[in-house]
Amino acid sequence: MSDKNFRMKRLLLRLKLLSALLLLSLLQVSARAFSQPVSLHVKNASLQEVFKKLHDQYKLDFVYDVKMLGNARRISISVDQQPLPAVLDKCFEQQPLTYELFENTVVVKALAAPAAPRQSAAFTVNGKVSDSKGAALIGVSIQLKGTMTATMSAEDGSYSLKLPADTGTLVFTFMGFIPQEVPVLKRKQINVTLQDRSTDLNDVVIVGYGQQKKSV
Repeated sequence: MSDKNFRMKRLLLRLKLLSALLLLSLLQVSARAFSQPVSLHVKNASLQEVFKKLHDQYKLDFVYDVKMLGNARRISISVDQQPLPAVLDKCFEQQPLTYELFENTVVVKALAAPAAPRQSAAFTVNGKVSDSKGAALIGVSIQLKGTMTATMSAEDGSYSLKLPADTGTLVFTFMGFIPQEVPVLKRKQINVTLQDRSTDLNDVVIVGYGQQKKSV
């Protein structure tokens, strides 16, 4: 082995050793910060006041945007000789903020806003309404049960109704016919046949505001 190669290997070994020592030193500093016993006694104090107190007593640095503290609740806490993370957890409990601890530096961050609930995609049902003989029914009311979502059938008996979801029940009503309820069940095409009412109008007598059967 040449003298040049030998010196190069020794240099690489030294660099690896220095890197390992540096990493170990950083880990020890971080471990000391995390295990540092903290005592804190405040009543109805702002977060900013708490940060200043911890900084003055334990040389902790806090990194934050002052605007983020505007909605923070005030704190009352009394603890003795507790680990730093446990004390910080109590300070940030039920706050719109969270934190990360890096050695002796506390980075304050806003909590991520909860994801908005996913809106169901609009669902459209089409179809045709006819009587028992197959003739188109015009002006039939088609309504999503329990809502104000509704439409009417066209001259050829066809209809189209946009729904907020792919489930629910459609109610078909038309004067002189028996109402019918039909579950959507994710179907985009729903054709309906309405049945005639069996009442014979010749047997009905109008009386005042109501009606009654003819007596024989």
